[in-house]
Amino acid sequence: MSTVIKSIYIGILILILGFTIAFSESHVVTETLDFVISDDGTGVLKVKRLVRVEDERGKSLGKVQFQDNKYTDTKNIEARLLDQNMKIVKKLKKKDIEQYKGASSYGTYIDYTFLAFELSSTSLPYYVEYSYVKEYRSLFFWGQWFPESDFLVKESIYRLTAPKNFQYRIQRIGGDIDSTYDPKSNTVTWKLTDIPAFEDEYRMCPEDEDRFGILFVPLKYELDGAGSTETWNDLGSWCRNLYDGVYDLKDESLAEIGLPEFSNAGEIVSTAFRYIQEKTHYVLINPGIHGWKPHSAQSIFDNKYGDCKDLATLLI
Repeated sequence: MSTVIKSIYIGILILILGFTIAFSESHVVTETLDFVISDDGTGVLKVKRLVRVEDERGKSLGKVQFQDNKYTDTKNIEARLLDQNMKIVKKLKKKDIEQYKGASSYGTYIDYTFLAFELSSTSLPYYVEYSYVKEYRSLFFWGQWFPESDFLVKESIYRLTAPKNFQYRIQRIGGDIDSTYDPKSNTVTWKLTDIPAFEDEYRMCPEDEDRFGILFVPLKYELDGAGSTETWNDLGSWCRNLYDGVYDLKDESLAEIGLPEFSNAGEIVSTAFRYIQEKTHYVLINPGIHGWKPHSAQSIFDNKYGDCKDLATLLI
């Protein structure tokens, strides 16, 4: 074998070895998110994702959970387990999808519905491919595209299709993210490749946890009334309308607290604050709109409990 041929042969081996090493860890091969906004202010998100599992840690990529509330629904869940040659080993069946009600660890009751499934194999490596549709009844919940993961993401694509007159704002996280525009369908496409795995740090600030992505904000939305994000005052107007009537408190309740005894503002605030500290306790109960709208001050006073915004409402 000539020296030239040997050099070429060695070079090819090095390339193959380098490619193998680069993909020897579990990773997201590709994901596509298509968000379509309708004229009535609702939206539909279609997600497709393919992951490769190389090790025990990577098996978490095959554990998928969806969270819904009064305003969102996850539907049309499909998934397949594939061997290393991309041959189908198993298809997800309806009975394989768990459904349960739940809340956060500090919540007594939040009307969330969870759907979850897991696909895995003892024969490594393997692939998991899945897709689903998420319907949004309000664009208030249309939030962000953060493609970063605990694993390497080789490719992530976000496509947004909206009516011609639909207005929204975006904020890019982590610098400029190139986009393309199709005027025929009014579709904007963003794409990122080779996104390194996210490495969490002890007590990392939440604002530093998302290094790449886009925040989306509609200028108009409907959620228990019309809302706007054009200015902070517009957003405040929606909040004021949402909170209308929640601050009313009966005279006898004020008398029980002892507020009528004082005319000095400082004494009134001090007495009200001390009453809340001594007589109420934190309980999170947030069905439906009450994740954003506080319960009435009178119900909080009568029950002697509420979450952060509830107790603040009673104080006000």
